[in-house]
Amino acid sequence: GCTATFTPAIASVALVFGIFGCINMSTADIYAGILDVDGVNQTQQVHLSDVGSAGLGAERQMGTQVWVVPLTAASHTLKLQSFRVTGAGSATFQDNLNNIVIILLGDNNSS
Repeated sequence: GCTATFTPAIASVALVFGIFGCINMSTADIYAGILDVDGVNQTQQVHLSDVGSAGLGAERQMGTQVWVVPLTAASHTLKLQSFRVTGAGSATFQDNLNNIVIILLGDNNSS
C-alpha cells in the first residue's frame, strides 16, 4: 500500500491525492479506496468496479480521490487503503499503480 509518515513544521492543511489502480477478478463487485489519517478513516471514498461482461473480469480500473485534511505540528501517518464494498469476489490492487501525493498548505514543506 501507500503510506507516508511526516511531521509538519507548523499546523497545516494537507491536500491529499490518492490514486488507486486495481484489477477486478469478479464482475459486478465494487471496491472502495479510502484515506486513513492517524488510524481514522476519512469519509470520502473512490469506488471502482468491473464493468466487463461475465467471465471476462481482470479489467484494469483506475480511480482518484482528493482529501483536505487539517494537521497539527506533530507526527502523522497517512495511508491509502482499499476494501470490497459489494460482491463476493476478489481484486488485486497493484502497488505500481497506487500512489499518494501530499501537499502541505500554510507551510513551507511539501511531500
